Amino acid sequence: MKTNYFSKIENKYVFNVSLIVWHLFIMIATLSVLISLAIVLWSVFPPSERTVVKNPYPEKIAYPEPVKVGIDELITEKKETEIKEHREEQAAKPTEDKVIDENKDAFEQSLEKLKLLVPPENYSWQSTGYWTYPYGKRYWDVYKKEEYRRWVVNKKGINELISDYFVSVGANSYMQKSNVVNRITMVIEKTQESKRFQALGVVLSITPRNIDHSGAILTSVSKTIDHFQHIENIDYLQKMIAFGTRNPGDGANFIDYVSQIIHKFDKDSRTDILDKLIGSYYNVFNQNLKKLTEATDLYINLLNNIESEKQAELLSKYYIKYLEKNSDRENTIYRIDQEYAAQIAAMDTKFINEKTKAELEFEAKNILKRSLRQKALLGVASGILIVVLIGTFLTFLSIQRTVCRIEEHISKEKK
Repeated sequence: MKTNYFSKIENKYVFNVSLIVWHLFIMIATLSVLISLAIVLWSVFPPSERTVVKNPYPEKIAYPEPVKVGIDELITEKKETEIKEHREEQAAKPTEDKVIDENKDAFEQSLEKLKLLVPPENYSWQSTGYWTYPYGKRYWDVYKKEEYRRWVVNKKGINELISDYFVSVGANSYMQKSNVVNRITMVIEKTQESKRFQALGVVLSITPRNIDHSGAILTSVSKTIDHFQHIENIDYLQKMIAFGTRNPGDGANFIDYVSQIIHKFDKDSRTDILDKLIGSYYNVFNQNLKKLTEATDLYINLLNNIESEKQAELLSKYYIKYLEKNSDRENTIYRIDQEYAAQIAAMDTKFINEKTKAELEFEAKNILKRSLRQKALLGVASGILIVVLIGTFLTFLSIQRTVCRIEEHISKEKK
């Protein structure tokens, strides 16, 4: 009787309550599996990286206008300034050019055009020299082999000078040689006929660093020659080519500037003006072409009030006076440049820091997703395992309950 009572209590209350509890566990496990699967799917997609936009640089503060030097200050100034001119010579190292290509005809045509300007019948295109015989002339007479004689050049002809020039500027192909000869011809044809041979010698005696450098200098020089045609000597040509060769950065631009302004000066003063410009570039403006052109442009505005024979003399005085009056301006420009450079550096540093921070954040997101994916996969496996175990347990409980009901039914039938 007592056993039946407890069995009834177990079947009616305990079993039902435990069934609800175990079903609740199954629901929780199933929900955790679904949530874990959602996390796994979320972690598969790569995280977005924060975009860092670099702010545009601010505009630099405008430089103050240069302080002009008045004509009265210039003419009454008594101080003389000595301008020193630096000269350098660059020697070419001749080597043999053996490069042959399909542009030989174009090169020969260019050379023929140059020969029309400097005719071979009037000028020495071939080198002159003499033969020496290291082992005695008798060996040469008998064997006729070049090893038994040697040609000694005592004066190079134009052909050999041009070959040396090709080697110095690195003109190896016929196309490159043709371009070099064409640029040389541009200069020679602008020169007076009586000075062409001398001009050609000047051009070939000063060799720039490479083909491009040579082409830029010769092109710029060809623009200035018309303004010096009245000058008997061609020292101006040597000075401009030498300057361009020594200054690969500013050389061609300086000569272009000379070609633009030199005609504004008196004809008889132009060679002196050229000397002043070259000397001042080094000694007054410390190789700053921008400052030189700025000051010279202001001086040109005063030329109408300056006697032609004093233009070169007063130019040197003007430069000194100009720098004296603009010293405060130069300090202001220096300060503006320094502040602007510091501002740009700060912006660049901030951008780099923000970029690095964004990359670190992106990497942290990747690490977080990988960690959550591993935990989510573990959650999926654990949830499935719990559902299986609880389902198995509930199956046994269900079997037990069914057996109990069968026993009760059999017991009732017996009674």
